[in-house]
Formats: sequence, C-alpha cells, structure tokens
Amino acid sequence: MRHAGRGDKSGVSTQLAVRGPVSDQAGNQHHALDVDRALETLGSRREGLSGTEATERLSRVGPNLLRAAKPASAWRILLDQLRSTVVILLIVATIVALVIRDMLEAGAIATVLVINTGLGFISEIKARRAMEALLRLEAPKATVIRDGEAREIDAKEVVPGDVIRLEAGQSVPADARVIDATD
Repeated sequence: MRHAGRGDKSGVSTQLAVRGPVSDQAGNQHHALDVDRALETLGSRREGLSGTEATERLSRVGPNLLRAAKPASAWRILLDQLRSTVVILLIVATIVALVIRDMLEAGAIATVLVINTGLGFISEIKARRAMEALLRLEAPKATVIRDGEAREIDAKEVVPGDVIRLEAGQSVPADARVIDATD
C-alpha cells in the first residue's frame, strides 16, 4: 500500500483533503487556516479518523448528500417571484400611478416589474437546473483514510474530519480542505 498523499511509481498524483464545514466557530475559513489548525478544529488528524469516530459522526451529522429542492412547476416559481417584497411594492406603485392617471409612470413601473419578475424567474430556473446537474455529478465512491489505512467507501459515508485521498481525474466527494498534494 502506498502512503496516502504521495505519488506512486506510476506517476499518478494524489492529494489529501479533509472534509469539514466552511468555517470554524470563530468564523475562520478552513482554507485560510494552516493544516494542523484545520485538522484540530475538525477533531481529526493526518492519519484520518478511526472507524468508531466515523460511525459516531455519521450518526450525528447524517449522510454526505446534496439535498434536492422540491420539484416546482414553472407556474409555482413565477408565483413565488410575485410574492417578493420588491415586486409587491412595484405592483402597489403601479396601482397608485394608475389611480392618479399618470400613465407614463405606470407604464415605466410596470416595465420594471415585468423585467424584475422575468429575471428572478429565469435565475430561479437556472439555479434549479444547476442543482439538478450537481446532483447527477455526485461522486459514488470516496477513498478515505480510516484507522491509518486507505479505504474505499460510499461517498455518502464521508463525515466531517475524514481525510480523503484524491487522484487525478477523481470527483471530489465533499467540501474539503487540501492538506497535502504531490505531482
């Protein structure tokens, strides 16, 4: 077995990364912390977690899965756009302009209303499609260091503090901070 984080004789590069939240309790971003501090914050070490620690963390934080948004029809998304505070204010302003018979003002506000609603609708549709694409890209397997040895597990079993071994071309199975890399 080759040591985690080191290239083998085939020239394949590897990286070690540790899964964790984006920042610690003090608000420090893990990518900005030195490696030892990031590991300490996550209660981990370069040798990885023990199987027992990983099992306990999995039961505490749940599986490493992206949550799909509830499916919504285009009509539902459009109606949700019309419920925003900005849109409601624009509707009220349009009504007030119509009541005082200022057609130019009413037309201008209505145009802004349509543009705002349209852009929000398009952005929401694109965001939902991007999320669906991310869900399709989820890595099915991950190599983690547990009890000091590399093990292949289902990516949904990766927990905060796991040391993940990545090789060139592999999908990253979770948010992680690189702790070691070789070419």
